[in-house]
Amino acid sequence: MQVQITTTQQPAPMMMQPMAMQPMPVQQDMAVPASMGVPVAVVAVAAPKEPGFYHSSICSCFDDCGICCKGFWCPCLLVADNATLGEACDCCSCCGFALGFGCCVQCSIRGRVKRAYNIPASCCADCCSSMICLTCSICQDAREIQFHKNSH
Repeated sequence: MQVQITTTQQPAPMMMQPMAMQPMPVQQDMAVPASMGVPVAVVAVAAPKEPGFYHSSICSCFDDCGICCKGFWCPCLLVADNATLGEACDCCSCCGFALGFGCCVQCSIRGRVKRAYNIPASCCADCCSSMICLTCSICQDAREIQFHKNSH
């Protein structure tokens, strides 16, 4: 009695990533029938980190009233917190903001926040959001930092 085993190539199943909803390839080891007593393993291959996005819009100031009030009444303190991604106070950013360089300081901080959380950056868009509504831009960055601190 002769036994012949043949295998066929099937396309790898696709899984959806939760955040960006992009297909992620799954590598599957050769499946052996369970009757042979050999376990079957499925190995997921991590895809490169997809670009993220802000978790609140620029006009969502009242989603967090504490951040909103701090951004409206003491924006230089919120800018100082944002400059270090909420870890400490950055006196240089606070002073630069207080001396009238708010838009320039915020553009720099916004780029830093976007790099830290893998949000696609655009220098032009960052400058526009900082010039059109500086307080809203500062508050959006603070909410994003808070979101990531709470999720870890």
